[in-house]
Amino acid sequence: MKSKSKKAFSSQNGAATLLTAIILLIATTLVAFMAGRTALQEVKMTANNYRAVQAIAAADAGMDYAVAYFDDGGLDHDLDDKSDDLFNDGYVNVIDPAGGVQDFIPPVNSTIRYYNTPTSLPLPACVSADASPTNKKSALIQVTGTSDDGIANRTIYQCVGTRNLLQGGGPKQTLVSGSVVDLTGSAQIINRYSDLNIWSAKTVAISGHSMETYIRPPDTEIADLTKAQLIDTTTSPSILNAQKVSSGGLGSGTDIYQNDARLVAAKSISAQDIAAGGSGDGPGSFFNLFFLDNKAGMKEIAENSKQSFPSADFPDTTPDSSELNGLSGVVYIDGDASLTGSGVSMGEESPVIIIVDGNFSFTGGTITGILYVRGEVSMAGGATVVGTMLAEGGVDMGAGTSTLVYARNIGDGPDGAPIKGTTGIISGSWRDW
Repeated sequence: MKSKSKKAFSSQNGAATLLTAIILLIATTLVAFMAGRTALQEVKMTANNYRAVQAIAAADAGMDYAVAYFDDGGLDHDLDDKSDDLFNDGYVNVIDPAGGVQDFIPPVNSTIRYYNTPTSLPLPACVSADASPTNKKSALIQVTGTSDDGIANRTIYQCVGTRNLLQGGGPKQTLVSGSVVDLTGSAQIINRYSDLNIWSAKTVAISGHSMETYIRPPDTEIADLTKAQLIDTTTSPSILNAQKVSSGGLGSGTDIYQNDARLVAAKSISAQDIAAGGSGDGPGSFFNLFFLDNKAGMKEIAENSKQSFPSADFPDTTPDSSELNGLSGVVYIDGDASLTGSGVSMGEESPVIIIVDGNFSFTGGTITGILYVRGEVSMAGGATVVGTMLAEGGVDMGAGTSTLVYARNIGDGPDGAPIKGTTGIISGSWRDW
C-alpha cells in the first residue's frame, strides 16, 4: 500500500510541476509580448517625435527663408525668368527648392506661400481690406514643414510688413534742388505721373538747346498707361506718351517751380541746425521734407546691410562704380561719390535709396530709386535716374544725354516694391495651430 501511495503522490507532483511550468511559460510569454509591444510603441513614439521635430525645424527654417526673401524686395521676385508674375488671385506661386532664385534657396521639406490680399483664413488681418492685388508691402506668410519621410507636417503663419522711410509716400517731382539748377546739356526730364518736373529753391536756367522736359499728355490718364509705359526711358527716336513743356527754345514752363519759399526755409533750418552742432536733418529741414527718419537712422539701416561707406568692407571714403554697382536697399556714403559707366546700375532688381553726404558726380549708369545728395550734383554723359533726384545743393546737368524719369512706385508708392532691409515681423501674428 505504501508503494502505491508513493507512486500516486509522485504522479500528482509531476503534473503540478508541469502545470506550474506551463503557467510560468505563458506568463513569461505575456511579459515578453507586453515588453515587445511597449518597446514597439516607444519606437513609434520616438519616430513620431523625431518626425515632428523634423517638420517643425523645416517650418522654422522655411519661415526664416520666407522673411529674408520678402525682405530682399517684397514679392517682386522672379523665380524662373524675368516675365514671371508671382501674383495670382491673392497669393503668389508656391516657392519650392526647384525655384530659380540663386540668392535664396528654400530649405528642404519647406513649402512657402505668400498671401498679399485679405484671406478667409482664421488668422490676423495682415493686409488691409483695400489693398490692391499688386500689393508688395505686407503679406501673410504660410509655411508648411514636412518630415523626411513625408508623414508628419507642421504649418505656421507669420505676418510681415515694411517700414516706411519717406514722407508722404515719397517726393512727387523728378528733380528737387535746394539751390540753382543749371540745365546746359541735352538731357530729357520726364514725369508722366504729375505736372511737375523740377522743384527748386532758386532759379532754373535752361541754356542747353536740346534740353527738354516732358509730362503726360492732357488727353491721357495714368490708368491708360502701363507701369512700363509710365517709366519708359526711351528718348530716341521719340519720347512716347509725353508732351514737351520746357526746353532751351521754349524756356521754363509750368512743370518747373523755382524760387520756392518752402525749400528756402527748409535750407535755412538745415543751416541753423548744422551751425548749432546738429546734422541738418531735424524737423522742418530739407532732409526732413522727404524722409521720416534722420540721417543717423538711415545710416544704421545701411550699416546693418553692410552698405555704408566707409565701412569694414569698403574702407574708401569715395567708393567707385565697381563698389556701388548692383546695390539696392539703403546705401549711405559719408563723403563724396561718383558713378560712371554704361553698364553700371543701382536698384535694378529692387529700389535703392542712396544718400550721399557730400558731392556726387554722375556721368554714366542707371539709378532706380531715390538719389539724395547733401552737396552738389554734377550730371553728364548718359546717366539715368528712374525715380527722383534730390539735392540740397545745386544741380548741373551738362554735356551728354542724361535722362531723368519720375517713378511713383518707388519706395513707399502704393504698388512699388519695398526697400530692401526694411521688413519687420508683425508682433503677435505668429500662429502654429
